[in-house]
Amino acid sequence: MSKPIEVVIADDNENLCNELEEYYEARSDIKIVGKAGDGKTALNLVEICKPDLLLLDIIMPILDGISVLYQLKEINSELKTIVITAFGQEHIVSRVADLGAAYYLIKPFEFSVLTKRIKDVFAAENEAICYRPKFDVDSLVRQLLDTFGISSNLKGYSYINTAVSLVLNNRRLIHSVTKHLYPEIGKQHGATGVQVERSIRHAIENTWLNGDPEMLEKYFGSSNPEMGRPSNASFISRLTEIISKERPFCS
Repeated sequence: MSKPIEVVIADDNENLCNELEEYYEARSDIKIVGKAGDGKTALNLVEICKPDLLLLDIIMPILDGISVLYQLKEINSELKTIVITAFGQEHIVSRVADLGAAYYLIKPFEFSVLTKRIKDVFAAENEAICYRPKFDVDSLVRQLLDTFGISSNLKGYSYINTAVSLVLNNRRLIHSVTKHLYPEIGKQHGATGVQVERSIRHAIENTWLNGDPEMLEKYFGSSNPEMGRPSNASFISRLTEIISKERPFCS
């Protein structure tokens, strides 16, 4: 029989830790070798137990999960980590992945799913596989547009959404909006390039007049129409940049 995968759990939810320990007691392939209710204890257990994998919550006392990942990265630890958390924000996903987490699992989860993920991590040890969650780009763009206050009733709303998806797949399009990007959007929506350009411009103008000034200030540096709105190309480019940072690198 092969050696079981040894796991340390770091989660301040004592019930969850005990349930996981009980669940894996009945298995021979995965073994819980330590439990920690805070990040500092988790790091100590990692040093003492030398596990194969750390099951890590984000929100914990003393040291949170991000701090634990950061310290592991600082010491060049090759310990594999699966993050488990109730928070699914895209920027947190990107952050923990950048710090070396192999997978990100949202609570609540089935223990059978966790088991599969643990095995996947080790099965793919020598493969170029990315385990970051996949996010629907279309949904992310719509969420941003709604945040800015762009009315979904405007034609420009759908055109902007399509524009970002196209530019994400081919960055060169942003440098040729009139000749290539607008006509391509028009093809998908049954419109001319001129209609696309005008509708996007109208949507941007409407947003700077009626949108959420706080969010526009946050993402564009200004919400004052008198200081000038971004051009269509600048607006689409900025949205593409935001989405690129929010979505996982692997698809």
